Amino acid sequence: MLSRKTFNKLSNSLKWGFFSDEIVLILSVFKETGSIDSDEKKLLLKAKKFLEDAIKGHDWMEKNTFDRSKSAYAFSQAAKVLSHLETSENFLKHMQCLIQTTNSINDDKETKNKDIELLISFFTHYGKNQLEITENIVNRGGEYDQWQLMKAL
Repeated sequence: MLSRKTFNKLSNSLKWGFFSDEIVLILSVFKETGSIDSDEKKLLLKAKKFLEDAIKGHDWMEKNTFDRSKSAYAFSQAAKVLSHLETSENFLKHMQCLIQTTNSINDDKETKNKDIELLISFFTHYGKNQLEITENIVNRGGEYDQWQLMKAL
Protein backbone atom coordinates (compact mmCIF):
# COMPACT_ATOMS: atom_id res chain seq x y z
CA MET A 1 0.00 0.00 0.00
CA LEU A 2 1.20 3.50 -0.81
CA SER A 3 1.89 5.98 1.95
CA ARG A 4 -0.26 9.12 2.04
CA LYS A 5 2.68 11.20 0.83
CA THR A 6 3.37 8.87 -2.10
CA PHE A 7 -0.34 8.69 -2.90
CA ASN A 8 -0.49 12.52 -3.02
CA LYS A 9 2.46 12.58 -5.41
CA LEU A 10 0.82 9.94 -7.56
CA SER A 11 -2.47 11.83 -7.56
CA ASN A 12 -0.81 15.09 -8.63
CA SER A 13 1.18 13.36 -11.35
CA LEU A 14 -1.94 11.72 -12.73
CA LYS A 15 -3.84 15.02 -12.67
CA TRP A 16 -1.07 16.72 -14.67
CA GLY A 17 -1.08 13.83 -17.12
CA PHE A 18 -4.85 13.99 -17.57
CA PHE A 19 -4.62 17.76 -17.99
CA SER A 20 -2.10 17.25 -20.78
CA ASP A 21 -4.33 14.65 -22.43
CA GLU A 22 -7.31 17.00 -22.32
CA ILE A 23 -5.32 19.80 -23.95
CA VAL A 24 -4.08 17.51 -26.73
CA LEU A 25 -7.64 16.29 -27.36
CA ILE A 26 -9.06 19.84 -27.44
CA LEU A 27 -6.35 20.99 -29.84
CA SER A 28 -6.74 17.97 -32.10
CA VAL A 29 -10.48 18.51 -32.40
CA PHE A 30 -9.97 22.24 -32.92
CA LYS A 31 -7.49 21.53 -35.71
CA GLU A 32 -10.14 19.47 -37.51
CA THR A 33 -13.25 21.54 -36.79
CA GLY A 34 -11.96 25.06 -36.19
CA SER A 35 -14.29 25.46 -33.23
CA ILE A 36 -13.96 25.37 -29.48
CA ASP A 37 -16.58 25.71 -26.74
CA SER A 38 -16.43 27.80 -23.57
CA ASP A 39 -15.33 24.92 -21.30
CA GLU A 40 -12.52 24.08 -23.68
CA LYS A 41 -11.48 27.73 -23.75
CA LYS A 42 -11.22 27.64 -19.95
CA LEU A 43 -8.88 24.66 -20.14
CA LEU A 44 -6.78 26.39 -22.79
CA LEU A 45 -6.51 29.39 -20.48
CA LYS A 46 -5.10 27.03 -17.84
CA ALA A 47 -2.64 25.72 -20.42
CA LYS A 48 -1.65 29.30 -21.21
CA LYS A 49 -1.15 29.98 -17.49
CA PHE A 50 1.09 26.94 -17.25
CA LEU A 51 3.19 28.23 -20.17
CA GLU A 52 3.37 31.70 -18.60
CA ASP A 53 4.44 30.16 -15.30
CA ALA A 54 7.25 28.36 -17.13
CA ILE A 55 8.50 31.70 -18.43
CA LYS A 56 8.29 33.15 -14.91
CA GLY A 57 10.35 30.22 -13.69
CA HIS A 58 12.91 30.92 -16.39
CA ASP A 59 13.13 34.63 -15.59
CA TRP A 60 12.85 34.52 -11.82
CA MET A 61 16.33 35.86 -11.01
CA GLU A 62 16.15 38.81 -13.38
CA LYS A 63 12.65 39.93 -12.50
CA ASN A 64 12.71 39.02 -8.82
CA THR A 65 9.08 37.88 -8.99
CA PHE A 66 8.92 34.19 -8.48
CA ASP A 67 6.09 32.01 -7.27
CA ARG A 68 8.52 29.29 -6.41
CA SER A 69 6.39 26.19 -6.51
CA LYS A 70 4.25 26.72 -9.60
CA SER A 71 6.89 28.49 -11.65
CA ALA A 72 9.67 26.10 -10.70
CA TYR A 73 7.49 23.14 -11.58
CA ALA A 74 6.29 24.62 -14.88
CA PHE A 75 9.79 25.68 -15.90
CA SER A 76 11.35 22.33 -15.02
CA GLN A 77 8.73 20.45 -17.01
CA ALA A 78 8.85 22.81 -20.01
CA ALA A 79 12.65 22.66 -20.03
CA LYS A 80 12.48 18.86 -20.23
CA VAL A 81 10.05 19.03 -23.15
CA LEU A 82 12.03 21.70 -25.00
CA SER A 83 15.57 20.59 -24.16
CA HIS A 84 16.25 20.13 -27.88
CA LEU A 85 16.09 23.92 -28.36
CA GLU A 86 19.45 24.21 -26.61
CA THR A 87 19.47 27.96 -25.83
CA SER A 88 17.57 30.10 -23.39
CA GLU A 89 16.61 32.52 -26.16
CA ASN A 90 15.11 29.72 -28.27
CA PHE A 91 13.23 28.41 -25.25
CA LEU A 92 11.63 31.81 -24.62
CA LYS A 93 10.75 32.33 -28.29
CA HIS A 94 9.12 28.92 -28.46
CA MET A 95 7.16 29.49 -25.27
CA GLN A 96 5.92 32.87 -26.55
CA CYS A 97 4.82 31.19 -29.78
CA LEU A 98 2.86 28.59 -27.80
CA ILE A 99 1.22 31.31 -25.71
CA GLN A 100 0.31 33.27 -28.84
CA THR A 101 -1.29 30.15 -30.31
CA THR A 102 -3.46 29.66 -27.22
CA ASN A 103 -4.46 33.34 -27.45
CA SER A 104 -5.38 33.01 -31.12
CA ILE A 105 -7.52 29.96 -30.48
CA ASN A 106 -9.26 31.51 -27.48
CA ASP A 107 -9.86 34.76 -29.36
CA ASP A 108 -11.41 32.86 -32.30
CA LYS A 109 -8.69 34.11 -34.64
CA GLU A 110 -7.40 32.16 -37.59
CA THR A 111 -4.63 29.89 -36.36
CA LYS A 112 -2.07 28.14 -38.54
CA ASN A 113 -2.06 24.34 -38.39
CA LYS A 114 1.71 24.32 -37.85
CA ASP A 115 1.26 26.46 -34.72
CA ILE A 116 -1.47 24.15 -33.43
CA GLU A 117 0.84 21.20 -34.12
CA LEU A 118 3.60 22.82 -32.05
CA LEU A 119 1.20 23.21 -29.13
CA ILE A 120 -0.04 19.63 -29.54
CA SER A 121 3.56 18.41 -29.66
CA PHE A 122 4.48 20.32 -26.50
CA PHE A 123 1.60 18.89 -24.47
CA THR A 124 2.06 15.41 -25.95
CA HIS A 125 5.68 15.35 -24.81
CA TYR A 126 4.72 16.90 -21.49
CA GLY A 127 2.17 14.11 -21.02
CA LYS A 128 4.78 11.48 -21.80
CA ASN A 129 7.08 13.00 -19.18
CA GLN A 130 4.24 12.89 -16.66
CA LEU A 131 3.65 9.23 -17.49
CA GLU A 132 7.31 8.50 -16.72
CA ILE A 133 7.00 10.32 -13.41
CA THR A 134 3.82 8.39 -12.59
CA GLU A 135 5.48 5.07 -13.43
CA ASN A 136 8.48 5.94 -11.25
CA ILE A 137 6.23 6.81 -8.33
CA VAL A 138 4.36 3.52 -8.66
CA ASN A 139 7.45 1.39 -9.25
CA ARG A 140 9.86 3.09 -6.86
CA GLY A 141 7.64 4.50 -4.17
CA GLY A 142 7.80 8.16 -5.06
CA GLU A 143 11.30 9.47 -5.66
CA TYR A 144 10.06 12.86 -6.81
CA ASP A 145 10.12 15.85 -4.52
CA GLN A 146 6.78 17.54 -3.95
CA TRP A 147 7.82 20.74 -5.80
CA GLN A 148 8.26 18.61 -8.93
CA LEU A 149 4.63 17.58 -8.69
CA MET A 150 2.75 20.70 -7.72
CA LYS A 151 -0.96 20.32 -7.35
CA ALA A 152 -2.66 20.19 -10.70
CA LEU A 153 -4.38 23.31 -11.92
